[in-house]
Amino acid sequence: MDNESFEFARTDTWPLYSSICTKNNNEIAILIGKISGGILEEIGKVMNNSLVDVTGTIISQNCAGIGHVVLIAICSAIDTMAAFSNGSDKNDNKVRFTSFIAKFFQDKYHGKEGAIYTVFRCDSVHGWNLHKSTISGVKNDSKHLTDELGVIYLSLYDLFDDFKMAVNKYIADFKTSTDLKNNFLKRYKKIKNNSISNSTVRTISMSNNKLSGCDREENN
Repeated sequence: MDNESFEFARTDTWPLYSSICTKNNNEIAILIGKISGGILEEIGKVMNNSLVDVTGTIISQNCAGIGHVVLIAICSAIDTMAAFSNGSDKNDNKVRFTSFIAKFFQDKYHGKEGAIYTVFRCDSVHGWNLHKSTISGVKNDSKHLTDELGVIYLSLYDLFDDFKMAVNKYIADFKTSTDLKNNFLKRYKKIKNNSISNSTVRTISMSNNKLSGCDREENN
């Protein structure tokens, strides 16, 4: 892979599928690390920049004023990695998202996958609101993932750190898993085909208008 031309957010700079499908698991894991690493670095910069002013003076410790932006970014990143690990073309965003959490996040998330998807991912992405939920910018927050009187509590910093660990576990498991390799290649092939066929103009079919909210499959 040409490191000089590769950009994690520009799929047209990613290696061709024909060159990736012949690689072994360890070689593909390096590519996954570059993609996920770019995503994590970008989100981390947003979170860290929220703590200081232009002089570098610390002004906040809690992502003040950008909580929804950070939450949406993390949920989108989980969506991305979940699609790679699942590989399915079906309209099953919830299955992919919750399965990724169940398989790669720590045990403390188990049983809460559906709530994180519906209450945080869907409500924030599709409505820019949090119904019966609270987000916090406190690190190592003891209230993280608790449910008090029906209000679910989520620490952005803890979620981000736990997602980074989940990505590391996914990559580690990938190195010895035929299923994860096959799933990745399915998703990768679709992404590369889209980047080639839509390199000039991306046209979204009007038929997508009949689908809404969390039931609508992303065009890519």
